[in-house]
Amino acid sequence: MLNEILSGLNETEIQELIDALPRIGILIAGADGEINQEEINWGAKLSHIRAYKPHGRQGNLDELNEYFAKIDDHYMLRFGNILESLPTDTEARNAQLSADLSKLNPILDKLDPHFSEMLYHNFLTFAKHIAKADGGVLGIGSISIEENKWIKLGMLNPR
Repeated sequence: MLNEILSGLNETEIQELIDALPRIGILIAGADGEINQEEINWGAKLSHIRAYKPHGRQGNLDELNEYFAKIDDHYMLRFGNILESLPTDTEARNAQLSADLSKLNPILDKLDPHFSEMLYHNFLTFAKHIAKADGGVLGIGSISIEENKWIKLGMLNPR
């Protein structure tokens, strides 16, 4: 199923889609200038959960699960590799991540509209979950001002 949806993309575009979640994780977790292990682990856990949680119209596993399964085994590795390649300055890092994530727009336009919409929605909820992973009462539930600036992923333009 997923291979059919991605058939119109080249390898670079497919890699951009795979790297989207680690980039979103770094952007949101690092928005306040500090990326903690809880945020990193929560991103990996979310990608794992979404690989196996039914999304389909009939409660079945679908192509979105296949997408998350592609990321699941490599989330932590890609997170680390991408983070190492980015500037250490928070503003510069966020600007680079925003530019990198904006490359998804023409890729999302090439995909099946329904799948593209589901993927975009999942990117937004992923960002929100990462933001809530640290802070608040007992470390749960608060979204910082810095995270709130990025949580809507304004660099992405859904159809």
